[in-house]
Amino acid sequence: IVTVGVNGSITSLVNLHDNNELAGRGLFTFAGDADTNAIDVEEDGPVLCRVRVDLDSSPPHTARYTLAALDRVDVEETITGGFGDTQGYGIDLTGIPGAVVHHEETGMTALAKRVSHGGDYADSKARTDFLTLNHFVDASNDVFGFSISSSESAFMKVGNSDVDTLDETPSSLLLVVGMQPDAPLGFASQGGDGTFVNHYAIFPHDSGYDGLLSLSSALSAQNPPVAVLATGAPDAEYAGRDLV
Repeated sequence: IVTVGVNGSITSLVNLHDNNELAGRGLFTFAGDADTNAIDVEEDGPVLCRVRVDLDSSPPHTARYTLAALDRVDVEETITGGFGDTQGYGIDLTGIPGAVVHHEETGMTALAKRVSHGGDYADSKARTDFLTLNHFVDASNDVFGFSISSSESAFMKVGNSDVDTLDETPSSLLLVVGMQPDAPLGFASQGGDGTFVNHYAIFPHDSGYDGLLSLSSALSAQNPPVAVLATGAPDAEYAGRDLV
């Protein structure tokens, strides 16, 4: 069961497999969003439901949430204005007591803890203010949690982590859309771009962290089936086709 608030975030997410409410104080919150927006139901049918919220935030953005005949929530977030600071979508983890974070780092899946605490990050000389967010991030305790598939966000902030401190018991995540953490290095104001589209999918699960499940679920959301027109006689052999 998904409840979307007029601030544009998911205010409640209940996994009906175990009746756990996962949203905490909100999923996909955005800085500057106010409780003054109208929710538009774009699709409302037996197979698919989609709602849209246009937000007069700074910068302005639009949130779309889709429920279909799948065990996931599809999310499309579109920012329609330039910015020079760090912008992203907040994920509250207080609905998952004792949550730990796993994610796909470059070339590996990692537990966001120091090696001395059983994790995968070196105890020193490992920058941790922003961690790599490749295909997925998972927040779970020993009983339940969720994975989030990310198609475009390259980095995330875990709780109150900074350059030298890794927050190993985070109460939130920030899925980064754009930033310039080492200014004046990098591109100021996102190189002048003014439109940013990010796709995510939330996969609740009624068990602890499963790396194979998290990665395969993320890949299923990011690589949807492609339909092609079949031609030829009804009994013709399938010749196959290269898709590019």
